[in-house]
Amino acid sequence: MWQSTISFPSVGSFYGTPPNSDRSHQPSHAPDHSQPAYNPGDGFITTPNASDLGFNGHGDEWRPPRELQYKETLIPNLKLGKHNVVLTGRVVSISAFPSQSTLLVLLGVKDPSHHVIEVKAYFPTTAPPPTFLHLGARVRVYSTFTAAVDGKKRENQKGDKMERKTVSTVPLFLSLGSGSSTTGIVSVDTNDDGKSESITRGGILSLKEFLSLREEEVEGDMRDLKLVAAVKKLGFIRSITTKQGREIQTLAVEVFDESASCDLVFWGDAMCISATKFTPYSTVLVIDRAHKSTYGTKKQVVVRGDTAIDVDPPIECARWLKSFAQNLGGLVKKCEVEIPDEGKKVKVPWVDGEVEWKGRAKVLYTLAQVEEALREVHRNVEAQEEGEDVETKDLDKASEKEEAGNVLMGFLNVIIPRMEYQELEEQGKVFRGECCERIYTAPTSEQRRQHICKTCNKPVPLCYNPALVPTLLDEAATLQRPRFTGGAYEALIKMWQEKGAWERWSLVFVVDEVGEEEDVDVGMGRIVICGVCE
Repeated sequence: MWQSTISFPSVGSFYGTPPNSDRSHQPSHAPDHSQPAYNPGDGFITTPNASDLGFNGHGDEWRPPRELQYKETLIPNLKLGKHNVVLTGRVVSISAFPSQSTLLVLLGVKDPSHHVIEVKAYFPTTAPPPTFLHLGARVRVYSTFTAAVDGKKRENQKGDKMERKTVSTVPLFLSLGSGSSTTGIVSVDTNDDGKSESITRGGILSLKEFLSLREEEVEGDMRDLKLVAAVKKLGFIRSITTKQGREIQTLAVEVFDESASCDLVFWGDAMCISATKFTPYSTVLVIDRAHKSTYGTKKQVVVRGDTAIDVDPPIECARWLKSFAQNLGGLVKKCEVEIPDEGKKVKVPWVDGEVEWKGRAKVLYTLAQVEEALREVHRNVEAQEEGEDVETKDLDKASEKEEAGNVLMGFLNVIIPRMEYQELEEQGKVFRGECCERIYTAPTSEQRRQHICKTCNKPVPLCYNPALVPTLLDEAATLQRPRFTGGAYEALIKMWQEKGAWERWSLVFVVDEVGEEEDVDVGMGRIVICGVCE
């Protein structure tokens, strides 16, 4: 009488090291411990040289241990049930939901079929997702179970029953988990072939067209349209407490295309951290199923649970916008300008007559530096009115002269996105003036001298309409409705035909005699452009 003992492999053993017969070499150096430590069995593969986590020493593709075989599959070919499949694609959405002992990571993965599937990965760790899981990362997902999407409606905060928004374009999702009936691995795919993917131009909206839509249209008929935008500026991650007392992180990234610019708002820790990896004037995003919201008077593009974002996809329109953004980024870089002696009479060819250079010693400013300098002047004026001692903060040199007073003058190296001269000329509003609470306009300089006030019968002085130049921007800030002198407007209009939109302009600005009669809250609006470089 004898009894045989049969040992079955545990689920955790599938995450172990493949047999030594398949691994003739070991890594020659220790794994990188600068990242958070993930133990074998967590489902994370962090480095191709970590042999104890399922890679061989040369960083080749991870091979499942024992006899577990996976089949390379596209998303449309997935079948419900237990099937060993492996998908290769890029991360287009990521969310993390930590609990007391586990971490739920929701990944949206898009493969070459242009379909997106949601991957639910449960990991026995409370650490945040590894840094390789971010938007645009190319990953391989090994799964043994394909489940159906739960179509049950759940109550929201207002008590209305609604379906949970999902990024999936198919009614399925992949389930990965340790310690249950399912197993799986998420690994980095370093074999990026860079093949082009085709997207029809007709399915893409410009930012200007998208922002002009009503929110009902965005959520309805325009649901499947895409946006292609380049990153201009990264904001800061902010924590917001909801009405239910839950703390959530948000990040606003300024994006633009050839037509407009706006904020792209991310929500959630994982998405915000992933967005910080974007490079201004280089990273291009293709946003599928974007949402629109209005914050005050500001229109924004919002990323929600069903939004998919491709980072630098190999498509023609994204390549063009990337080249456009990189060229623009080179234009907004600072340039060196010779600093004249303070108080010296300087002949500036693009300004009528000579200009006495006065104010701070630095010549080239960014818009943000000018704003900070103006705020400092305001603080000093208020402090002097209250009888306090004022210590002037020097932005440029320790030897700044006190006799410069509140005068600020210098250069700006900025981009002018567009000029509304043609539109205002057609409307007859190139020149604008106001008298006795009446507004008078004229299309040409000859006609602006013909206006007489209908109330007081006095001539109405008409100046260039401030709407001619809606925006100035540089790498630090944006200035809305800048004020120009008449001569500066004339020089800009004359040179616009040669340079055009989205070109670099060197402008001379002045802010003079800032005193208590000025509106403290106006900020950068008190900058006056008095000259344009040729």
